[in-house]
Amino acid sequence: MAGTKKLKVGILTFWWSNDNYGQLLQCYALQKYLRDAGHDAFLIRYNSQNDFTRSPVFIRLLKALNPILLFKYLNYRVNSRKSIVEAKLHDRHFEDFRNKYIVQSEKIYSSYSELKENPPEADVYIAGSDQVWNFSFCKNIKKCKNLIHAYFLDFGKSETKRMSYAASWSCSDLYPDIIEEIRPLIAKFDYVSVREKGGIELCRKCGYENAELVPDPTLLLSAEDYRKIYSENKINVPYKPYLLLYMLSNACDFDIDNVYDFAAEKNLDVIYVTGNSKIDSYTKTFATIPEWLYLVDNAEYVVTNSFHCCVFSLILKKKFGVVPLIGKVFSMNERIENLFRLFGIKDRWIKNGFEFLENDYEGNVFSNINNKDFRRIIMEKTAVPDKLYHYTSKTGFLGIIKNKTLWASEILFMNDSKESKIPYEIFEELLSLEKNSDVKEKLKKENVTFDFNDFYKSFEGFGYYVISFSEKKDDLNQWRLYGDNASGICIEFDTSYLLETLNKCNQNKIDLKKCIYNKNEQILEIQKLIDSIKSENTPIYSIIPKLLKFSTYFKHESFKDEQEWRIVIENVEKAQKNARCGKNLFIPYCEAKIEKEKLPIEVEERYPWLGNIFIGPNNYNVEVLFESVKQVCLINGIGFCENYSRNLLKSNIPYRG
Repeated sequence: MAGTKKLKVGILTFWWSNDNYGQLLQCYALQKYLRDAGHDAFLIRYNSQNDFTRSPVFIRLLKALNPILLFKYLNYRVNSRKSIVEAKLHDRHFEDFRNKYIVQSEKIYSSYSELKENPPEADVYIAGSDQVWNFSFCKNIKKCKNLIHAYFLDFGKSETKRMSYAASWSCSDLYPDIIEEIRPLIAKFDYVSVREKGGIELCRKCGYENAELVPDPTLLLSAEDYRKIYSENKINVPYKPYLLLYMLSNACDFDIDNVYDFAAEKNLDVIYVTGNSKIDSYTKTFATIPEWLYLVDNAEYVVTNSFHCCVFSLILKKKFGVVPLIGKVFSMNERIENLFRLFGIKDRWIKNGFEFLENDYEGNVFSNINNKDFRRIIMEKTAVPDKLYHYTSKTGFLGIIKNKTLWASEILFMNDSKESKIPYEIFEELLSLEKNSDVKEKLKKENVTFDFNDFYKSFEGFGYYVISFSEKKDDLNQWRLYGDNASGICIEFDTSYLLETLNKCNQNKIDLKKCIYNKNEQILEIQKLIDSIKSENTPIYSIIPKLLKFSTYFKHESFKDEQEWRIVIENVEKAQKNARCGKNLFIPYCEAKIEKEKLPIEVEERYPWLGNIFIGPNNYNVEVLFESVKQVCLINGIGFCENYSRNLLKSNIPYRG
């Protein structure tokens, strides 16, 4: 794992809207998910609007042959003009959101030919999410050929991996010549996933047999991730309790007056937000993206015809109802139906009144999703940092340098008091779902039952011990929490050399794991374990050690800023164990050797696992301490020379303590 390359990932999706909140948030979510995994993900700013234009001939035919279509077209043009004027008068500051939260390609590609001639450099291209594969509007291959080739990633180097994530077709069928154009392009993909179940069949029609159903990328982040966005921005907070009405321009048979009547009965205001250039006579709120997230999160009820508004209503656990679409966009209801199935809830369509809005619902993200191949190609290739940092006291530093050992603490005694419980609690939660009832019965049939106390006791038999590191160099919070109130030492380790040395010098199984803080990712991992139990070949008793292993790197979300990585040591035997004094308790530990044999002091270039050494900012006489640390290192065979990039450094943080 230590040699895994940090991947540069270019994402091709919709991004240019100035009033579609879901479009920007799905773009943000996938990028953040990948960047949190350590990859250099960025948005490829391709403006597809320039690759599709309506022909003047088409307009003339409408005039000559179909007055009804002509009227619809003219009405569309009038409303489009109105929406442009409205956008200029009421700026929602979407560009500010893009610039602040989305890493973008320096170049804006105004056409497919520009993508082809000067493609963005990347190890992986990803198409999606959103309706990037919706070509149902296209009857003439000549008019959308460039769009097809762009969104099926027909540019760049041949060795660049090509994938889709939650790409949406948003239609049930395509014209035959469109299918034939797509067929050789999709065949070059390393992995294909779609957002709707019907999209799997369309992939088959285009010759790709192994497409997977995955959640919209907005579901890859937690409620707290989105709350953080509005908490760090200025928000116009409503004065009174309210119902949020969010409507896109998609066709639906719905009288908005009914929403206002329902709100009046509940003594609520109505905050009405629109998107996709929807125009009507009602008073509207032109929210920024942070404001929109706040409005969804704090509404008494949400009424919408938007897929993404449904998603956020579920993530933020709101009482909500959905207006079904009609006409040409009827097939787009499927994505909301899939969403209901994903969460394991009954549909929440508004058909005959609003009474059902009071009904509670329960469900879990990812309960019916298997996106193992995406995780294999992207998420399990989590980029391992070249350097990791260990903050410790002066005493801890002396022990490491003198004895050439690291102390690994038993998992039950870490600073997150809940982490050992997290896998057990998620497992119990998932077993309660109808989807997993057969596993529950299997456990019962084989008399495999345990409560948390039993689970807790199991740790002793498997002997899991961990050593904690951070990605953060010279970080004040790390100094204060783990560096003896910033008076200690921070040791920089070369990750690959450290792992290599630990595996050579110790008999125990040793692994490096990045801590998972996101609840949805934790759920997905446990669901994969449950799915494996469904196989007759998987012993039911194997579940306990696997659940225990998750405890070594599952942590509560409140610790995510630590960016922690852990060396996990398994099967620590009684003879290897010792105990030390913590601040409030005794902590069992074992030693992990980082030197097999004593080495001559004069060989300064030894210990390639050791990088720079940092002195904490909260020290009275830094100059004297600096010299003393240097002497300690030299006495113990650690040199600072030109032949090896190792330095003794003072913290740059102006902290007095």
